[in-house]
Amino acid sequence: MEFMDKLAEVNSVMLAVFGISFFGSIRSLTKALLRQQDKRQQEKELLKSSFLMLKDSQLAILHNKIYTNCGEFLEAGYISIDDLDDLNYLFNAYKSLGGNGTGETLYNKVVALPNKNEGR
Repeated sequence: MEFMDKLAEVNSVMLAVFGISFFGSIRSLTKALLRQQDKRQQEKELLKSSFLMLKDSQLAILHNKIYTNCGEFLEAGYISIDDLDDLNYLFNAYKSLGGNGTGETLYNKVVALPNKNEGR
């Protein structure tokens, strides 16, 4: 109880000298910290949303490139070793981002094509 009496006395002195109370200062500080925490949470959610949009757009670009390349290779009836290497890089990135089975179906058809040692 003695501590509370001392705290009330300090609060009274601060109020008289500075025009602010200790408890009011603590309350203001707490509100400021909560606002800062809310702002950080909003920024975190915005970053997460932006990251997901970038991931989806990268997946769409890879999807388009794989479909275009696979169509050309299937039409030609063969694939060069260099092109197969490039396609592997595209497909592995596509798959790791969550690419679907239709891209994999085309990829598997192209991988089964005969190989030629010439560039595109």
